[in-house]
Amino acid sequence: MSKVKECWNCRYYRAFYTKGFSRFNKQKIGICNVENRIIGDKHISCDKWCNGFEIKNIRQVAAIKRIDETTDCLIQIKQILIEEKEELQDIKVIELPSINKKIKKYLSD
Repeated sequence: MSKVKECWNCRYYRAFYTKGFSRFNKQKIGICNVENRIIGDKHISCDKWCNGFEIKNIRQVAAIKRIDETTDCLIQIKQILIEEKEELQDIKVIELPSINKKIKKYLSD
């Protein structure tokens, strides 16, 4: 199977992203790190094209590993907060009407 030798598939090409409402949106333009110029059409090619599959694959694996680690941390934080909330339900609260109302609302959520 022959490789598509276009900029979007090159080791040196980096796409531009714009910040959307809830994610980053990949643009159709990018930059070539070898020639240090903006690439307006990611489907062109040049003689400096180099296979970037291995590098992109390594980045994906590293990103997935980091996401898994972060997810584990968030699960631990959630467990701590749940246990803390359960402990608060067992404690009698001093009669302060304004604070009592907020605590009761928090405990009921």
